[in-house]
Amino acid sequence: MNLLNEAVRRALARTNHGNTGVNGAVYSLLPEPDAFFAQNNDEQTLAPFHSVATGGFGVSGAQESVEGTMGVLRSDRLLLLHCEAKLLGFASLLVLESLSTAHLHGIVLSQEMQGKGSAEKLVRAALSDLPCRYLTFSTQSPRMFCLARKLTDWMFPDPGHLPLQSEEVVQVYAAVAERRGCEVNLQTGIIRDKYEACLYRAIPRSRDDMVNDWFDDSLEIADGTSRHALFFIGALKKQNGGAE
Repeated sequence: MNLLNEAVRRALARTNHGNTGVNGAVYSLLPEPDAFFAQNNDEQTLAPFHSVATGGFGVSGAQESVEGTMGVLRSDRLLLLHCEAKLLGFASLLVLESLSTAHLHGIVLSQEMQGKGSAEKLVRAALSDLPCRYLTFSTQSPRMFCLARKLTDWMFPDPGHLPLQSEEVVQVYAAVAERRGCEVNLQTGIIRDKYEACLYRAIPRSRDDMVNDWFDDSLEIADGTSRHALFFIGALKKQNGGAE
C-alpha cells in the first residue's frame, strides 16, 4: 500500500507548506529531508519510497537499491505527493545557491499517477518560491526533457544542437556536473556509462518523435535500454521560481 509511517506523518504535520490538490492527491513539503533521513533510515520509513521508486521506473528492487533511493531522499527540498498516508510520488531538489541553480535530483510517480500531468505539477510545486535562475538534471527519459522544456526559456542540450548560451552558463553547467560527479561532454551533454544498468525496464517514449529519435541516437538506446544519460541545464521561467 506504500503507506507513510508515523515518523513521516508527524514531520508532514509540522510543515507550513500549503497543500494543493493534484489529481485527487495533495503535495506536502517534508521539512529538512537530509537531516530527517539521516535520523530515520530504518526499513519501515524507507519502504514506501523504495516501493514507489521501483514501481515508477518499472524495475525490480534489486536493480534500484535502497541506498540509491536514500541518496535521492537526502536532499535540500523533498515534496511528497500523497493521498492521506498513501505515498504516490515525490520530487527531490538540491539547491545550489552560489550557482543560482535548482538541481532536480529525482522525481518518481507511482504507476497509477503517471500520464495525468502529475509530474509537471509536482516539479512546479517543488520549484515554487526558489529564487534560482537555472534548472539542471540528468535523465534517460525523453518525457522528462519535454516536461522541463515547459518550465524553461531554453534548454541545453536540445534536438536543435544549440550551443550553451554564454560563458556564465558554461561555468554553471560544468560546476554542477562536477559537484554531481558527472563526466559530461560539454558539446553534446552526454554522460557515458553513467549507470551500471538502465534505470528503466524500457526507457519511456514521449509524444515528440524528434525528441525520441534524438534520445535514441544520443544515448545509443538498444532494445529500450541504455547505460548513458543526458545532463541538462535550462533558464527557469519566472513563474516557475526563476530569479529576476
